Amino acid sequence: MAKQVVWDRSASDDMHQIYNFLLGVSETYPDAVLEAIFEGAELIERFPFIGRITPELNLPSIRELIIEKYRIIYFVSEGLEIRIIIVRHSSRPLSDIPFSGR
Repeated sequence: MAKQVVWDRSASDDMHQIYNFLLGVSETYPDAVLEAIFEGAELIERFPFIGRITPELNLPSIRELIIEKYRIIYFVSEGLEIRIIIVRHSSRPLSDIPFSGR
């Protein structure tokens, strides 16, 4: 059975913040960026190990896929779930990543 992507609340909140921030730049760009991120999540669902190991954490189960200027940080469990933990602009540090050793 295939793995399924699940969005953590923090990742959903990140998407809202990204959208609202980009609305100040353009009316159409936010939709394009979010669409690209969602397409990245679909790619992760099909190929969970497509992303590289997140360098700051160096854990094989925590990976990232870079879309546009955004890092989709996700956790690949041994079960049927892939959890998207955060979506972060690449210029922002990951020091506050909500990872608790899932």
